[in-house]
Parts: sequence; C-alpha cells; structure tokens
Amino acid sequence: RRGGYPWAGNYFYRNDDKPLPISLPTNGEAATLPLYIEDRDVLTNSTPNRHATLRLILRNAHTGAKFDVRINDHRLKFLSADLDWQDGQIYGDKPQPTAGAWQCYQIDPEQQLLMLEYAVDRSWLILGENRIDVRLPMRNGAEPAPTETQMEKVELWLREPYP
Repeated sequence: RRGGYPWAGNYFYRNDDKPLPISLPTNGEAATLPLYIEDRDVLTNSTPNRHATLRLILRNAHTGAKFDVRINDHRLKFLSADLDWQDGQIYGDKPQPTAGAWQCYQIDPEQQLLMLEYAVDRSWLILGENRIDVRLPMRNGAEPAPTETQMEKVELWLREPYP
C-alpha cells in the first residue's frame, strides 16, 4: 500500500510507488492496476481442482453497482458481493497503524467496505505482470455513477471448487 509508515524517513517504508489505494475514475475510464504472479502453480494444472477468484475491496462504493472488471482484457464473471465487509488492514484516510500481528489490527465499524468476487479463468493469467482494469458502472448507458469510490485491496485466490 502506498503511504506505508508516514513517519519513516526513507522510500523503502513509505511505498511511494505502490498503486493502491486508487480512486476509480468517474469519466468512464478504467482504473488499471498490475497484479504480479510469480508462482507457476497458479498457472499450471498441478492444482486442477482449484478455481481462481479475483477479490476486490472497495471503499465508499455504491452497493448495487455492477462494475466492469477485466484481467488481461478478459471480462470477468461476477460471483458474489459482501456489503458489510470488514478488514482490519484497511484504514482508509487514517494513518497506517504500527505494524504487528493480526491481533493488533482494529476493525473500524465505519469503513463502508464492499467486497466483490469474480471468477478468473486461469488460462488468462501470465507469469509476471497481469493487468486488472476496473470501471465504474454507467448510469443510463451514458455517464458513470458519481462517487468517490476507492479501490483498497486486490487479491487473487486459488480455492477448492464451490459446493
């Protein structure tokens, strides 16, 4: 995450070049983020029964919105949403807390997070840098919804098949 530890005096601890968090454009353009994959098992059939899922954590998002999400120019199929998502590692506009074990993270009940999950065909992924594009939904097909939606976290999960 960009910002890192603001009290740190050097580049290494501030992560000045990290892309997250990012405001999603309201002009119909996509926000583009890199997703690096360095584990060949994600791409191979050594784990054929596992499904790849892209998880996006958004702050201040319209809960009924249908986002256009792509990875390497492939549109992803929406799977699920959690309108009441809580995440102690996301602190929004507040300063990053002191690092510690997971027990140190405090959940902010006012986070207003939305978690979205999308199915990813593993054949669309490449070793190295993959490109994720997220576009706000359009209203009446002409203009995007007015919002200050922030993308806070992006995760790629490999899991066992859904029951």
